[in-house]
Amino acid sequence: MYGILTFHRALNAGALLQCLALSRAMDGLGMENTVIDYRNPFIERQHHPYRLYPDSPLKCAARAAVLGPVLAKRVRKFDGFVSSYIKTSRPYLSIDQLNADAGAYTAFVTGSDQVFSADCAGFDRAYFLDFPGADGKKYSYAASFGRDDLPEEEEYVRRLSGYPFLSLREASGAALVQNRLKTDVPAEPHIDPVLLFDGGFWTGIAKKPKEKDYIFLYTMLPSDTIPQKAAALGKETGLPVLWADDKYYKKRPGVSRRLAVSPDELLGYIAGARHVVTNSFHGTAFSILFEKKFTVETAHAKSSRVTALLSLLGIENPEGETDWGAVRARLETERARTAAYLDKIRRTAEGLPPNVT
Repeated sequence: MYGILTFHRALNAGALLQCLALSRAMDGLGMENTVIDYRNPFIERQHHPYRLYPDSPLKCAARAAVLGPVLAKRVRKFDGFVSSYIKTSRPYLSIDQLNADAGAYTAFVTGSDQVFSADCAGFDRAYFLDFPGADGKKYSYAASFGRDDLPEEEEYVRRLSGYPFLSLREASGAALVQNRLKTDVPAEPHIDPVLLFDGGFWTGIAKKPKEKDYIFLYTMLPSDTIPQKAAALGKETGLPVLWADDKYYKKRPGVSRRLAVSPDELLGYIAGARHVVTNSFHGTAFSILFEKKFTVETAHAKSSRVTALLSLLGIENPEGETDWGAVRARLETERARTAAYLDKIRRTAEGLPPNVT
């Protein structure tokens, strides 16, 4: 049994969908797996929409009063999605509990998400597989540092030194390992797991919305520009603009919010849209998989992975005509690379000879 460590309890649709995709991809290669139900304290706070924090109790009380019911509904939907689609282990409340059960796993795979970030999840050692029971059986797939510079470089070198090889989500991450950290661990980039499956696969999971013929707006980064572009496009086409956003109390002309959108609902909204407007990586990825015209904001400081994806797939003008046949061919090339890499993990972990082609 392989154990996957990732942010499977984050209230972020992309996080859950990439988790599902990696598990299914490993299943397809005969790598029986479970997503380890590790409860990181930072991520668990998202599952308590009414919880107060001592640093600013008044602000948190106001947030809970205004957003609490919506966030509680979001938590129920996300937990329901995990229960329906993702195989999980028993809960682990600490890294020591996880370490005690490590012998039950053939190997561990961490990723894909910002599991190597110093900022996310409190720089938790668990996501680096930094516990004794994982020694000799730690691997990564499309793990991300979430930034192009690294604090705690000596600690990073220590945590990554036990990997035989590394898979990073961004080419810049592979460059960090080899050029900045100067480790002896080979590192290469691979595509986000959601891209390992085509639109037909995701349609089978999508929850079809009741609305038809609309512009869909999906944002993950704060921006005034991208909602304005969506509203302008709605005015130009005469179509309603539906925005997956929980801040119902902030009025925005020209758009209509959809609250507590679950991962399967997000897939349905993107699949059914006439046009997608986004500044999200996964919003971009699913627009590509469903072969939609889309508008994406790339001027944001955190948009480098979006531009890298567009470049990798040869998409120059997503708002215009795209050669989807060429895009599909490039995706198939990357999927073959991933299959070879995951098979390399399997053979290394199970002591099998390399696959010589």
